Amino acid sequence: MVTILDVNDNIPQLNSSQYGAVLREDTPVDSIIVGIAASDADMSFNGEIVFSLSSDFDSTFTISEHSGLIALSYPLDFEREHNYTFFVVATDNGDPPLSNSSEVTVIVTDLNDNPPLFASDTYTTSVPENAILGTSVFQIPATDADSTSNAELRFSVLSGNLASAFQLDERSGLISLQDHLDREVTAGYTLSLRVVDQGTPQFTAQAELLVQVADVNDHIPEFSSNVYHVSVPEQSGMGTLVGVVAATDADTGVNADLVYSIIAGDPDGIFSIDPLAGEVIISRGLDFESVPSHSLTVLVSDRGQPQSHSSTAVLSVSVLDDNEHPPSYPMSHYIVDVPDNTPPGARVGSFPTNDSDTYQRSSLRYSLGNHGNASFFSVDPYTGDLYTLSLLPSGGEELFISLVVSDGLFTVSVGVTVAVFPLSSSLPVFQPPSFIFSINEDTSLGEVVGSLTTTGDDVIFSLANESSVDFPFEVSSNGEINLIGRVDYETAPTWLFSVRAVSTLNSSLVSHAVVALEIDDANDNPPTFASGSYSLIISELTPVSSLLLTLTAHDLDPPGVNSEVEFSITGGNEGGKFDVDPLTGELIVAGLLDYEEQQRFVLNVSLVDENDHAPQFTAPHYQAAVSSGVGEGTPVLTLTAEDPDSGTNSDLSFFLTHLDLPLSFAVNHSTGVVSTGPGFRGDVDSYVLLAAVSDRGSPQPQSDTATIYIMVVPDNNFAPQFSSPGGYAVSIPETLPFGGLGDPGEIFIIDPSTGLISLVGGLDYNSVSLFQLGVDAEDGGTPPRNSFVTVNISVADVNNHAPLFPTSHYTISIYENTTAGSSIANITATDPDTVSISYLLSLNSFAGEIPLFSLDSETGVLSTNSSVDREVAGIRHLLVSAIDSGYPIRLSNSVPVTVIIVDLNDTPPQFDQSEYVFSLLRYLAPGVDFARVTATDSDLIGQPLEYDITGDTSGAASGLCTDVDPVNCSFVQFGSCDPRIIGSLYDPFCTHPDFVLSPERFLCVRHYCRDPQLSLCLPSETCLPPNTACDGQCPPGTSLCPTTHLCHVTSLSESCDGTNVTCLIGQILAEGTDSTRECRSLSTLPQTALDCSNEQLYCTSTDECVNITSPPACPYCPTPLTLCPDTRECVPSPEHCCGSGGFFCDALNQCLALSEICQLPNVPPVVFTPLIHLPNPDPQSGDGHVISELLSNRDKQHGQ
Repeated sequence: MVTILDVNDNIPQLNSSQYGAVLREDTPVDSIIVGIAASDADMSFNGEIVFSLSSDFDSTFTISEHSGLIALSYPLDFEREHNYTFFVVATDNGDPPLSNSSEVTVIVTDLNDNPPLFASDTYTTSVPENAILGTSVFQIPATDADSTSNAELRFSVLSGNLASAFQLDERSGLISLQDHLDREVTAGYTLSLRVVDQGTPQFTAQAELLVQVADVNDHIPEFSSNVYHVSVPEQSGMGTLVGVVAATDADTGVNADLVYSIIAGDPDGIFSIDPLAGEVIISRGLDFESVPSHSLTVLVSDRGQPQSHSSTAVLSVSVLDDNEHPPSYPMSHYIVDVPDNTPPGARVGSFPTNDSDTYQRSSLRYSLGNHGNASFFSVDPYTGDLYTLSLLPSGGEELFISLVVSDGLFTVSVGVTVAVFPLSSSLPVFQPPSFIFSINEDTSLGEVVGSLTTTGDDVIFSLANESSVDFPFEVSSNGEINLIGRVDYETAPTWLFSVRAVSTLNSSLVSHAVVALEIDDANDNPPTFASGSYSLIISELTPVSSLLLTLTAHDLDPPGVNSEVEFSITGGNEGGKFDVDPLTGELIVAGLLDYEEQQRFVLNVSLVDENDHAPQFTAPHYQAAVSSGVGEGTPVLTLTAEDPDSGTNSDLSFFLTHLDLPLSFAVNHSTGVVSTGPGFRGDVDSYVLLAAVSDRGSPQPQSDTATIYIMVVPDNNFAPQFSSPGGYAVSIPETLPFGGLGDPGEIFIIDPSTGLISLVGGLDYNSVSLFQLGVDAEDGGTPPRNSFVTVNISVADVNNHAPLFPTSHYTISIYENTTAGSSIANITATDPDTVSISYLLSLNSFAGEIPLFSLDSETGVLSTNSSVDREVAGIRHLLVSAIDSGYPIRLSNSVPVTVIIVDLNDTPPQFDQSEYVFSLLRYLAPGVDFARVTATDSDLIGQPLEYDITGDTSGAASGLCTDVDPVNCSFVQFGSCDPRIIGSLYDPFCTHPDFVLSPERFLCVRHYCRDPQLSLCLPSETCLPPNTACDGQCPPGTSLCPTTHLCHVTSLSESCDGTNVTCLIGQILAEGTDSTRECRSLSTLPQTALDCSNEQLYCTSTDECVNITSPPACPYCPTPLTLCPDTRECVPSPEHCCGSGGFFCDALNQCLALSEICQLPNVPPVVFTPLIHLPNPDPQSGDGHVISELLSNRDKQHGQ
């Protein structure tokens, strides 16, 4: 015989060159991730294979060197490592050893285990209040260490976005301006920001953003009043406070720093103003007599950048007159003629005075001097009129008196000569006794301004007193008063002088009279502005009609038409941006200002207007067309002209000065509208007209001419025609992008010139699937013609909705004897899109290679595909997917389905052995237990098992046990027996102290209980639970409870009926899963049992204390289900306990909230394709290890 010895000449062979696994990053440590199988053709040690890893990545993975099972030994973290690649080495035990290797790739899938993070809890940014809409305000910085959808962030503003001022892009986190800001209304916003990832479960983070609105100089300083009125005494000294002009500015910072200045009304620098406080003080002396009032224009400007704003107000200062001038009489001496028969009390004459101090005039008091002939007269102290006090002396005498006037400070006097003449004499008497004449101040020299008359003709007239060289009048002998010098109303509005008449018959006969010559004002003084120039700085945001400045002007002519001033702008007003009130001089903004268009205006404001501009047509030639069929009065064109003058100098009238055909056209003289006249003829090809425009200026109107060419065109007899008069039809997808500007609510707009219809609003097929638009086309003819057409725009449905199941989870119960092909549920979904839905059983259960269930792809009816057996698996987990038929993308959704197999009593009990063989003692006594047989029933609802012995039990089998205790048993250990003979009898005894002699006295036995929790009861040779009576006997100090067969402390009075059992010290009443109760030692129970009170018992099934009630008091579940402590539900395993707010998703092998959907990421349209199927690593287990990957149809087409 030749024995061939094995040589290690075969290397180990692995069953695959590559292995792979896809693991969630929360895969538990010690999980088996892949099994490696290898073989070696050698024998004995040469064929024994040992597995190892080329790299364990810092002990992340381990491999069983004998079984080839690779396990996870360190927690995974997707953020730390996405995938691992290493080699498994299979080495035999030969000499030398041979080895082989295969590559293993482990892909880690991300879980949402990292919340999004803000870099800071609070952010601050600023935005100017004049920022345009759409301006980017802030980019929210947030990060998430996860990937894919777990790192996709969505941003939102929880609060603080007052009036929706800001808009947030929820995907990018960019905050932009959505509404106009106004710092003066809201100076800042505190936005509460929130970021949430798109993982499951979702994580969030919050932060605050403080948006400060930066001030922009967008407010004009405003005075508290447009006009301030103050009064100041004439004698006020320098530095005296006149008044305060106060302005406010709603801006802040330098934009609200105000500077005051006087820009007009103070040409002599009498006043000054504090530039910061607005206090106006006196800088030079006041003079009421020169200027009784001042109108100061005060400018306030802010210091805003880049452009300041300003406004003006008027400070009207009234100077209160001081008594600084004495009163005066207009004549140096008066002569009055009085007849000698004048009675006492008669009025002799009136002698008015002047006082430059206006308010002192009412305080003048008159009296007579103490010298002369004052005794004959009296004077009215208030008016100064002279009266006789007694009879006068006879005629021919002259009485002299002194007339005194005082204003309280100053006193002056004038002499008055009263000439008394006899009434009977032929004295020439002036008729009337005094004369009043008036002349214009521009009267020519040499003109006769008046004539004197007396009662007699033989008289010679002359001045009564010597005149000064500048006296402007001369009295001729014939009584004519001639103008020989210049008079000026503004200097001396009235001249008073005395004249006399001497009789040529008797030179001693002389009479006197007073002549008052009043000078009438002539418009001989031009008006003048209070300031030669004005300078203003205003904002381009100044509203229209805002008052900028009140211009003031003075005219030395007295109040009246000669001093009435009229203001007008005569130059520099480009675009008509400003206007001035012709009477008040208020300069206002008349049009919108634009700094970028024009930064400076130089306005020429005139006080009077001259017609120095001729009107001009806006075009030298006009052209128009008119339809041949129009009637009289049809407007053809409008003439327009401009005239820079104002008032009547710019009032324009239009005329037609030449017509080809009489009355063919007419023009409205005011509006310039040219219309067809009664002589218009449509058969004439064209007309040439000559038009003129004229103003109504003074002294000479001015005019301009223009030529008009009018073409006659045939009537517009045809309407426009659409290329498809019957209408248009077009179909567009509901996802067609839209753009352009339209009114709110508009979906479509049309270009009026091209007819192009554009989409400016979003479409939704499910809301509106058809739009019928009416389009009107109108030509520009006369009269205009139009046509109408209907455009039907149908909205094509786009697959933008995934199918939706009515519930997030289906639970179905069926009996385990349900036959194959039976319908057990109808699982259907709905889709608002116009698509059909097909159904796919994405995750099925199998019995071997046969799927247990099938799903109708069209109806969604779920049926059994083969018989089901609860004893194999009581719960089956399926995943049903609904896939629509949309194009170009098919959308889907999935729902988990749990099928619970309801048990039937369809399985017979099974002995744990098919045959039992026992050895019996020859002398075993009846009733002694010698063996135990056990059987089990896999049905849940089966009845308790009953045991019986069938067959022949007589003969040699007599004396054997006929029944078996199914719960407890005594195990008999045999010992030696050494019989002794005492007397004539055998006296057997046991030589071992632990053994006792059996009742038959032929056997030494030792009884004990295999369960240490049980106690041996020797009389009955049974194992009893604690506190159970042994052969009716209880331990000392306790007594037997007849209802429970338990022992309880006899010294206590509590009942022992099961509802209030008292256990021994150190024990507690416990209820098991089968509702049985017993006293258990606290040392053998969890910590929870120590917290139970005397009125409670401990539930071993739920680890809790409950109040004692009639059994059962504790919840329990049938084998093999597990009770969830919080929900009291029976589930397959503790991992299925998800609490009241969730459910277990088998597809994801995790608990989900009720609001979540149980489906794998990126599920349908998909199929489950096994990537790797490993052989069974455990020959005792029926479960293989399957790792699957989801591949979409699109990926399959690309070979991925």
